[in-house]
Amino acid sequence: MAEPLKILVDANVWLDYGIATSENHESAVRFMVESAVNDVVLYVSSISLKDVFQLIVRRTKKELRNEGTEIDAAWSAAISESAWSFVRSMREAALVVPVGSSEVLHAETWRTAHGDLEDDLVLAAAKRVRADCVVTSDRELLKRAQGIYLSIDQARSLLGKKTS
Repeated sequence: MAEPLKILVDANVWLDYGIATSENHESAVRFMVESAVNDVVLYVSSISLKDVFQLIVRRTKKELRNEGTEIDAAWSAAISESAWSFVRSMREAALVVPVGSSEVLHAETWRTAHGDLEDDLVLAAAKRVRADCVVTSDRELLKRAQGIYLSIDQARSLLGKKTS
């Protein structure tokens, strides 16, 4: 039996998956479903958990304020609980890769090639677990970091080839 694909999912794909109004929401949902059906091992970096949590809280508060809602303590608590719930669902769908000093050192060595600490830490986390690829919806990252990074649709294509 072949080894399962190991894919690290970038924070922006998790957000695409969890936010129905996201441009890439449908593709991200299909990717997650197809990953489960194909027994793909998904990973998420520990820093992505933090990023997703904070972005969900900020985005939700901003959307509610734009609709005229005053964010009081009850709203803040509900928004926070919603973000915690999504992080729990991420942990249920993917294995968490801790980012520590080794990954920081790797990220520093890639600084001149990529120039983005967060992207380099995610890449180091992927290297740590020997992921086959990192799925991202960051268009700029996809342009400048060929190879291990795939778009959601490229990853879905890879899953299709894996089952053929």
